Amino acid sequence: MSNLEEFKKILQDFDHQFSEAKKLAKFEKFIEAKNVIVCAMGGSALAAEFISALFYPNLKMQISKDYILPEYIDDSYLCIFISYSGSTEETITAYEQAIKKTKKIAVITSGGKLEELAKKKQ
Repeated sequence: MSNLEEFKKILQDFDHQFSEAKKLAKFEKFIEAKNVIVCAMGGSALAAEFISALFYPNLKMQISKDYILPEYIDDSYLCIFISYSGSTEETITAYEQAIKKTKKIAVITSGGKLEELAKKKQ
């Protein structure tokens, strides 16, 4: 299977993946969020931009690629942190700030320090 075919299959299965993620993430605590910010760098940020444009074009989603979480973040925000490696310094630093500002936090990672921090906060 080519990379393009594999990517197409992943996209076609997105609804199923999202449904499973909601079950695993105790998604009900996020329903009240009025705003969304995604903290990610590189390919992780690109994935957020792609999903937002393709599946949720009317959603006001901010993407932060910085060490510093914007000061205005509060409980009205769902903060999503994406780092494939789980070791992205900017994303980890912003996560550490977010846990002091809101309980509406989601983490997408394959491991690393970000996963360790998220598991401690469950």
